[in-house]
Amino acid sequence: MTNEQLVFLIQEGNNIKGYMTQLWQQNAPFIHHICLRYINIYPDIEELEQEAYFGLDEAVKRYDISKGVKFLSYAGYWINEKVRRYAINNKSIRVPEHILYSIKDLGNETALTA
Repeated sequence: MTNEQLVFLIQEGNNIKGYMTQLWQQNAPFIHHICLRYINIYPDIEELEQEAYFGLDEAVKRYDISKGVKFLSYAGYWINEKVRRYAINNKSIRVPEHILYSIKDLGNETALTA
């Protein structure tokens, strides 16, 4: 089944647990890839993937097929958002998010001038 078909069935209330598991499993590599982006901030990949499940669930609840967007494109936003916020809010030393982006931008500028 496609992601869109699974989401439709879940939204209709059909076998929610089973179809959510199937949706998770068929998109696991995509989800894992998103989680790997934050491993340097929060090193427990299993916890990041658990948080990603909440993002997937949120995407299923909010997805509207009539908008013409593929589910995985839409879900990527919600998964990334949940994992990013979890990683940033649960790391050992709390650094404001805007500072992290400034550090990242500074690193990119240094790499370009070197």
